[in-house]
Amino acid sequence: MSNSPKNAPDKVAPSGKKGRRGAPRDNRNNMRHGLRGSKLPKGCKYIEHRVNALRRQVEDALMATKGSISITDAAAVNSILKWERHGLLAAHWLRHQVDTLSALERLKFSEAIAKASDNRDKALRSLGIDAKPVPWAALTVESQPVTEEEST
Repeated sequence: MSNSPKNAPDKVAPSGKKGRRGAPRDNRNNMRHGLRGSKLPKGCKYIEHRVNALRRQVEDALMATKGSISITDAAAVNSILKWERHGLLAAHWLRHQVDTLSALERLKFSEAIAKASDNRDKALRSLGIDAKPVPWAALTVESQPVTEEEST
């Protein structure tokens, strides 16, 4: 099978274009950093959706700010997602098992939610995507003398 035309690295398609492989343009597959979480318990699929939406937002902000995602940024994104998942799971269990928990157990869940939120925010800050740009750093216009026509 390794000699088949489809597997040839630089094989030209019948239309005259190189073979079309890989992710489509603007697809996020090329940004995957390979750091994955585990499956969530039954009834928590909505948490997975919310965490994935957060991941997309953070990755978009990173790409807009830095242009790429380094390994350190990928690790920080992973930490953000794990803390967010942890907080959402604690909130889910607190909400669904509030009648069976003692006051001390409810406080522990509440503490876990607050700690997860704080740690998520610390990891977000470590990315530096909210840093305000210096306004004059982007200015590269050279000053030119004003002509008579422009001044009137």
